[in-house]
Amino acid sequence: MTVSQAFKPKSLLAFTEGLFDYAGLYPPAALPIEDAVAEYVRILDSDDARLCGPFVVDPDRLPAVARAYHERTGEAVPVSLLAGTRRPLRDDIRQVAELPAAVRAQFRIDQIESRWPETSDSRPTAVLMEDLVTESARLSPERLFFEIDPGSWQVADVATATTAFGRGDQPRAGLKIRCGGPDPSAVPSVAHTGGFLRACSNAGAYFKATAGLHHAVRAWHDGFGGFQHGFFNVFAAACILKAHPGLDQLTLETILSDTVPHSFVFTNKALVWRHLSAPTAVVSQVRETGAMSIGSCSIAEPADELRQLTIGYHV
Repeated sequence: MTVSQAFKPKSLLAFTEGLFDYAGLYPPAALPIEDAVAEYVRILDSDDARLCGPFVVDPDRLPAVARAYHERTGEAVPVSLLAGTRRPLRDDIRQVAELPAAVRAQFRIDQIESRWPETSDSRPTAVLMEDLVTESARLSPERLFFEIDPGSWQVADVATATTAFGRGDQPRAGLKIRCGGPDPSAVPSVAHTGGFLRACSNAGAYFKATAGLHHAVRAWHDGFGGFQHGFFNVFAAACILKAHPGLDQLTLETILSDTVPHSFVFTNKALVWRHLSAPTAVVSQVRETGAMSIGSCSIAEPADELRQLTIGYHV
């Protein structure tokens, strides 16, 4: 059941704008370059285009992706550069910065995402991160994400990311949290996820999520053998926490663990979860400055689920 196409709650539009970064090159989809680019172009030409953010790609495959996209559209592909996974981040940045001008004209780096930097006791993490963000400025990204370990991160890590940056035209660093993986052991608990959201909210840190958020609402999946987080749960929790800074931890974790789709209601005025709400202006603010996006190897899958929910999603 869906509602009339004329019904477009403003809070839902704000909530879903650019919600998914397209990561079709990576598991579980792992599409060949031509197929992934074709799917990305198809999405951008469809009613689901407003859900779609940049194309996630590593430095080694960036030239081929940019060429394939340019051949299909005549335009530069917006990119989230997945760097620092096989080589040091600064080496990947240098590799991209030194590509021929004709190749660079075929892509635009919107953001960079990388691992949490490894350091030693003699060189504080904040110092190393400052060096990395300075290096990343060569590519002029709007955002820079460092992925944390969902099981071992500390509040101090969030503080490091938010205080080490923001000088001049350099991007302030954000964080990246992995919300799932190939089996239930890779899914962080609601306590860990809630703690991360609160730490980011308190510090004014922005973040993106990746893995395990193909479904709107938290649910048990037999084939997976466990619960998977829902993107409504995670991002609605961030919005409600922003609207209610004193929200207790139990309520925050209840939002994250809610398995009832009807608990999440979107109206023109607010996103509503049970007895709590976040005004549409707050939802927009959180999406623009806090909960930035979700990396997903499929956009069609969550888009189809949104259309099927009785809460009424229509582009």
